[in-house]
Amino acid sequence: MRLFIMRHGKAETPVTAYQERHLTERGKKEADAAGAFLRMAGEIPDIIMHSTQLRSRETAERAMAAITAEDILTARKDLEEDADPEEFLASVSAEYGRTGKKILAVGHNPFVSRLASIVIRGGRASMMEDLGTGDLVGAESVGSKMWRLRFFMPSATLSELYASWGDIAGELGTGSLP
Repeated sequence: MRLFIMRHGKAETPVTAYQERHLTERGKKEADAAGAFLRMAGEIPDIIMHSTQLRSRETAERAMAAITAEDILTARKDLEEDADPEEFLASVSAEYGRTGKKILAVGHNPFVSRLASIVIRGGRASMMEDLGTGDLVGAESVGSKMWRLRFFMPSATLSELYASWGDIAGELGTGSLP
C-alpha cells in the first residue's frame, strides 16, 4: 500500500469557529498541482479519502479532477484535525495493507502533521510540526508499522512545477498538461 498524505489547500479565513470554509484561489492551485504531480509521477491513487470538512473535500475533488475522471472519493471522520493518526493508520492498513492500493488522504492539522511524523519516523516524535497547506507526503508500507518515505513535496515546489509543466509538455511533444 502507498499512502499520500496531504493537508487541504489554503482556505478562506473563518468568520466564526464553525464556519465551513471554501478554498481560496491559492488553495485551488495547490490542490490542482498536487493532483497533477501524482499523475505525472505515475502515482495514481485508487482511493482519495478526505475529511468531512468542505475545504478538505474541495481539495480532494480538485486533486481527483487532475488525476482521473473516475469518482474515487470517500469521506472519513478519522481525517479530522482531532483524529488519532495511529488509529487511522491501523484502520487503513487493516483494510488496504496488502492490496498494493494507492491512497491519497486529505485532512487537517495537527492530524496530518502527526500522521506524516508517524510514517516518516515510526512514532509520535514530531518531525513534521506543521505541514503547510497543500503540502504532499508519499510513503510506502514495507511491513507491519514500517514505512518508506517516497517523497515530500512542499506546496510551493508543486506550484512552481505546475506552472512550468505546460512548457515541459510542449518540449516533450505531449501537449498541454492541467
